[in-house]
Amino acid sequence: MKREMEKTVTVKGSAETKEKALAVAMSHIKKEVEKETQGMLFRIEPLDMDVIHAKEVSYKERFLGILFPRIRTHYELTLQVKVRLNLIELDKISFHKETKEEFGVAQFIGKTKLFSK
Repeated sequence: MKREMEKTVTVKGSAETKEKALAVAMSHIKKEVEKETQGMLFRIEPLDMDVIHAKEVSYKERFLGILFPRIRTHYELTLQVKVRLNLIELDKISFHKETKEEFGVAQFIGKTKLFSK
């Protein structure tokens, strides 16, 4: 029912600060793991992280092309993260089948004391 495994995923993130770029990349881990695994994720625990690619791009930006120049910076990260996964395999859980009879409006009205003769 419960299974533990290790997996390595590659994630990318980009933002205007280093911290936000790392946070964006780390937030993509769950999506990547869900694409590649069967079962319901119980826990994702990062074990190790390697930086594959880190890039800092700076450019000069001007208002209306000539006014107020400022330098903007953008960071891009590509990470390879090794994670330990705890999965719950729903296929191995045995559900007991129970059937309930639903009453329509006509049967409900006939069963209540207000409308009975």
